[in-house]
Amino acid sequence: MYFDNSSLQPEANQSAQRNLGRYLVEGPGHCGECHTPRGLLGQMEPSQHLAGAPAPDGKGKAPNLVGAELADWTKADIVEALSSGFTPSGDVLGGSMTGVVRNMAQLLQSDREAIAVYLKSLQSLGAPAAKP
Repeated sequence: MYFDNSSLQPEANQSAQRNLGRYLVEGPGHCGECHTPRGLLGQMEPSQHLAGAPAPDGKGKAPNLVGAELADWTKADIVEALSSGFTPSGDVLGGSMTGVVRNMAQLLQSDREAIAVYLKSLQSLGAPAAKP
């Protein structure tokens, strides 16, 4: 019902690095699948894209990637977390992110840097909207 068969096109007004990061996050990384709240019928809420959501396995929450939870993270912090699983505070990305980090660590450093550039370029959404 909510399938979009259109291809992701580069944004002409953005750098090649940011476009690569967008492609990796929106395409093969499919970060929104866990980090975007869902509506009543299971569809991702586009107005809250990457704003955090309950973890798909029901244990905890996928953090807000475009709000306060990562606001203080630098691009280098994001790259390190995607490489090692360690956050700037020394915590560890756990749960389903363990497998994601294992896969992200196999990417080129430049790919992880592109992901960081893309995430840091997004407008902060603050906290996800509360559900009634």
